[in-house]
Amino acid sequence: MEGRHDAELVERVWGDDLRIEGVVVEYLEGVDDLPAIVEAFAPGPDARLGVLVDHLVPGSKESRIAAAVTGAHALVVGHPYIDVWQAVKPSSVGIPAWPQVPRGQDWKTGVCRALGWPENTGAAWQRILSRVRSYKDLEPALLGRVEELIDFVTAPEDAEGRADAEAAGGRPPEAPGRGAPVVHAVRRAGRERTLVAAIPEVTAMLKTAVGWHVELEFEEDTHRTRAAALVRLPDGTEVRSHGYASRHPADGNQPRVGEEVAGARALNDLAMQLLTKAHGEIDSASGRTSFPLSH
Repeated sequence: MEGRHDAELVERVWGDDLRIEGVVVEYLEGVDDLPAIVEAFAPGPDARLGVLVDHLVPGSKESRIAAAVTGAHALVVGHPYIDVWQAVKPSSVGIPAWPQVPRGQDWKTGVCRALGWPENTGAAWQRILSRVRSYKDLEPALLGRVEELIDFVTAPEDAEGRADAEAAGGRPPEAPGRGAPVVHAVRRAGRERTLVAAIPEVTAMLKTAVGWHVELEFEEDTHRTRAAALVRLPDGTEVRSHGYASRHPADGNQPRVGEEVAGARALNDLAMQLLTKAHGEIDSASGRTSFPLSH
C-alpha cells in the first residue's frame, strides 16, 4: 500500500481473508522508491507483489513508475481518489459529500477545516476508519482495485487458461434486433465461465443508433469468484474492470451467487471508470475544472 491509511483500511475490510491466503499488507512512503523495492522483493511465481497507489492518473510520474515495474509477477494499480479517505462513502462517515479543497492546500487539513473537525489528521482518520464496518462502506472504484490485487497475488499461474479464455470469448455477436438484449453463456473446462452480453442498440437524438458491447468473464475456485468486465466504446476504446466475491467457510457453495456479487462489483467499477473518463473529457473540452460526476 502506498500509505499507512491505505494499509489500515485494507486490513480492516480484507484482513481476515488475507491472513487465510497468507498475504501480508505493508505500506510505502510514496512511490518514488518503488523500483528499488520491487527489485529487492524479487517477485516470482511463488511470491507475487501487488501495489495500490493513490490518485494514479495517466501521464503522471506515478503512472510511469507503475508501468516500469509492472510485470508477470508484480502489479501496480491505482484508484482515482486524491486520498484514500475519499474511498469511504460520505454517507458512512455521516457527511453529505467530501469537501472540495482548493489546490495548493493540504488536502486532509482542508477537509478537517471544511467539516469543522479539529485539524488533527490522525484523529480525523481514526474517526473515518471507525465508521468502516465492511466493503459496503467503500466506493466501488477502490473495491475493484483492491480485489484485483488480491486476485493477482493469490491466483495460481495459468497462462494457458487465460489465453484459452480470451480465445473462447472473442467479440460478442451482434444483437439480432433493436431492443432485444441477447446473453450468451459459454462454459469451458473446469469451473471457469464466460458470460458475454450483447447490449441492445440505444436510439439517441438525431436518430443515431449507438451500440455498446459489454463482456463479463468469470473465474472461480472453491471460495473465490473473479469477474472481469470489458466494454468496447464506439470509438474503439476499451474500458476494463474487475469484481470479486469471497465465500465464507461456513457458507454453502453457491456459484451463481458468487457470480452475481462479483459481476455487480465489476459493473460498478466499470461505471465509475466511465464517469471518470467522461468527467475528464468534459474538463478538456471546456478548459475548466468541474465537480466530479457521481453515480
